[in-house]
Amino acid sequence: MSVLCSPIGNAAQAENTPTPLVAAASSLRTLWPDLISHYISDTGGIEPRVSFASSGLLSTQIANGAPFEVFLSADRTSIDRIPSQRLAEPAQIFALGSLTLIVQPKTLLADDLSLANLKIRLDDSPHGRRIRLAIPSPRHAPYGIAARQALTSAGIWPLRDGQLLAAENASQTLQFLLSGAVDAAIVPQTLLAAQHSALIVSELPAELYSPVNHHVAVLDTASDAAKTFAHWILSSQAQAVLENSGLQATNP
Repeated sequence: MSVLCSPIGNAAQAENTPTPLVAAASSLRTLWPDLISHYISDTGGIEPRVSFASSGLLSTQIANGAPFEVFLSADRTSIDRIPSQRLAEPAQIFALGSLTLIVQPKTLLADDLSLANLKIRLDDSPHGRRIRLAIPSPRHAPYGIAARQALTSAGIWPLRDGQLLAAENASQTLQFLLSGAVDAAIVPQTLLAAQHSALIVSELPAELYSPVNHHVAVLDTASDAAKTFAHWILSSQAQAVLENSGLQATNP
């Protein structure tokens, strides 16, 4: 399910300037407020309305006519599913993402958080307490595809019945862990803001999965205000915010 956030920009300015409508991968949800604060400060523009969901789901909505103006996808494949006539400009990479394995403190994996220990615990779980792992769904979430690749590289995939919980998107994966529905989760580094600092985190080696390249695409419905936002994402100011939020900038 996508979530639409309402603009909180200056009301008078909003009356004169179209509010850009942005589709954004759910991995960007946590960093979004800081990103938009800098965007408004740098450009004087108004806050876009944003709908968060998995990149695959958003691309399907766009292909079916959803009136988004800018698409911030966590992969290129989702953009390639969109009819070419809907793209006003070639898509560009604006950041590189990374994966983390996370658990709550004082859990079975907390003292030695690694894929190797996760494998041991999962292999042993049929003889004792069942261990459950959450990842974004590989069917439509780029970080889910990357998580599956990492688990395959570590000799963990496929998991036994009852051991895997596939979330609708990256944000929901984190919520599954925070709610206690699972023992461990693999999520984008971008979601681990200060409010989750108590979590035990282990960044997964980048060589275990294909790069998670975030792309920005300007769609054929884009207003000048929407294009301004899309082009700002590639600016040094935006790239600095992305770097501070767990992404690797591609245009420093």
